[in-house]
Amino acid sequence: RIAAVQFEIQGNQTAEQLMAKLEAAVVEGVAAKADCIVFPELVTFDTWRVDEIESHLVPSLQEIEETRRIATEITPGFLRGMAELAEKYQIDILAGTTPRVEGNSIFNSAHLFFHDGSSFRQDKLYPTHWELKAGISPGSELASCDTRWGKIVILTCYDVEFPNISALLVSEQPETIFVPSMTESDAGLQRVRWCAQARAVEHHAFVIVAGTVGSPSPSWKHFWQAAFFAPRDSRFADNPVTGQLSESMVLTNRLDMQALRESRQSTEFNPSADIVSRKQSLQIRLR
Repeated sequence: RIAAVQFEIQGNQTAEQLMAKLEAAVVEGVAAKADCIVFPELVTFDTWRVDEIESHLVPSLQEIEETRRIATEITPGFLRGMAELAEKYQIDILAGTTPRVEGNSIFNSAHLFFHDGSSFRQDKLYPTHWELKAGISPGSELASCDTRWGKIVILTCYDVEFPNISALLVSEQPETIFVPSMTESDAGLQRVRWCAQARAVEHHAFVIVAGTVGSPSPSWKHFWQAAFFAPRDSRFADNPVTGQLSESMVLTNRLDMQALRESRQSTEFNPSADIVSRKQSLQIRLR
């Protein structure tokens, strides 16, 4: 059972207030008997000083400095706190993403904390134009991780929209794809949602998306609808499973890994596997 969080970004939160909100969501996931809880992208932006900094489409110097402030002042304690919650409640936690300092660079990094104390990290490969201008660097490696939900990968928001990343996944054959996201328009929500659903079809995999909601200021609004996508197969009649649009909530759903593996073996519609098995040589003719 996986819990996907529609997390409300209020802004102006202290580090302590942020951790209290995160723990409350974890407790709700535990009560729903979830084995893993998935938070969205940039949850630490809940500490963004909304009253002092107005949001712009092009980052101002203040916004660049605020992104670095969160990376240096909030992220270290946030990561320690999320690791502690995973062990305290004996639940695996995908702690969404947070800006992370490494050398002279800042990365938008997802961290998956396991209840046994181990962890897994994935940097966002394709930061948005706003992120790049705010000083966030692109990651350079796509990694997979073996878990109790089979082989997983994490594609943060915009990453799920890139066909070259999907092509790289063909050799990995992931069974579960996590998509932590932050979208600030309905169009952004739909782009991520449609592409997440496409990845479920292409890789015959489960895809779980979690995002931010709320309106911290008149110019900064969040749109999201948590969703669980399965392959388009008769074994998964309740597909997709979605939350309430732009409402703060925790959506829980069960992943039937055995059904997924049986479906992969028997289906005639598994594009990722067919690429591997057929080994067709394709050419494009331009005219």
